[in-house]
Amino acid sequence: QKTQFSLDKIYDLLTVRPELRTELMNSSAEDWSKNFSPSKEYKEQVQRIENNKELRGDSNPAWTSMEINNTENKEKDGRHKGYVTMTSQDALLFAENLENNMKELHKALQAAGYNGSLKVPASLSGLKLRFDNIVIHGATEKDVDLALPIIQKFLTSKNLHVEGTKKGIDQKNEEGKKKSHTELLAEKVFQQINS
Repeated sequence: QKTQFSLDKIYDLLTVRPELRTELMNSSAEDWSKNFSPSKEYKEQVQRIENNKELRGDSNPAWTSMEINNTENKEKDGRHKGYVTMTSQDALLFAENLENNMKELHKALQAAGYNGSLKVPASLSGLKLRFDNIVIHGATEKDVDLALPIIQKFLTSKNLHVEGTKKGIDQKNEEGKKKSHTELLAEKVFQQINS
């Protein structure tokens, strides 16, 4: 008998920290949602980043983002992205000084000539539970390759451990709608288990 997974649950399984996947698979949506308690201090830092005109901050409900230099995508095959994973404990330490850490990362990436955006989850629980603690959307693949070691070096200088980095690419799905790398993967998994 097949286990039924919704598209949303598959997406969550792909983005949650690996050590939490079993817990997510075995929990109801209601039980899992108990992990998402708001943090007033974190939200206040996110709002200051979003309102900072120098950082060209922006957000959607799930992410807060900063634009650095020219963010226009220059690649024909899609938007190239990079993902940085810290330990769960170090992600929380990063969050304690989120605003200053993001300002310093923005400055370092800008000085290096990086073109693209830099983003973190807009909620503390998102930062704690996801594997993609810091995400970059490069204008080119070379921008992603430039930025990942800069971010890793910055975090190491703050005594924050990087568990790993990954690269991905946003493309269009079969209907021609732009989707993130993880959304596309979730759709493929969903189709496979439901065929």
